[in-house]
Amino acid sequence: IREYVNNPSYFFTNSKNAVPYLYHIVAEIEKRGMPLEIALLPAIESGYQPMALSPKNAAGLWQFIPATGRVYGLKRTRWYDGRHDSVASTKDA
Repeated sequence: IREYVNNPSYFFTNSKNAVPYLYHIVAEIEKRGMPLEIALLPAIESGYQPMALSPKNAAGLWQFIPATGRVYGLKRTRWYDGRHDSVASTKDA
């Protein structure tokens, strides 16, 4: 909490980054009857940045590691990584 209080621009940046993705995320959550709070998870995971990559090789809005991405059927080739695809990864998340 202290980290967020000391860095108020974090929330502005997160909300700005969320704009292109939030509608689709909320639609998928509502379609499944899940709690809407789940739509905020990418704020913590990736800051709503689909190209985010962690030091542990977790990638995308939802920070799937390669093995978890495979389990959920996210394709990964030399030219495409479904973990970075906001539509595909949101469906699987």
